[in-house]
Amino acid sequence: MKESKGVFTALGIIFLGFAVFTTVIELTTSGFRVGVLTPYSMAFMCLVLAQISEHLDSTDERSKTIKRTSASYSFYATFVVMLVLSLLVNTDVLKVSAATLLQILLPATIFILYVSLLVVTKKM
Repeated sequence: MKESKGVFTALGIIFLGFAVFTTVIELTTSGFRVGVLTPYSMAFMCLVLAQISEHLDSTDERSKTIKRTSASYSFYATFVVMLVLSLLVNTDVLKVSAATLLQILLPATIFILYVSLLVVTKKM
């Protein structure tokens, strides 16, 4: 359990350093692209897993309930985000390409999933 917490923390710090480095390069050369958000979401994922790894390592009923409840919350939250993005794109409020939309949706889904996992873990 202690090993996984250290590994996740180290990976989170590496991803965060990579994300900050990439953001600085993007801002100094060509402006900000949404593809830079993915390393931030990966860093967030690793740091959340480091925080809650001891709660999810066991196979008791509490960890199963945490996973099931978190999956339910994140499903509905992701559905709402997809619905809002769909409405914004279809009404021409947001004019982006399909690739850019996917680059927005992937980090948003990762953030939603792990925020719900963190909230449910801290609530139970």
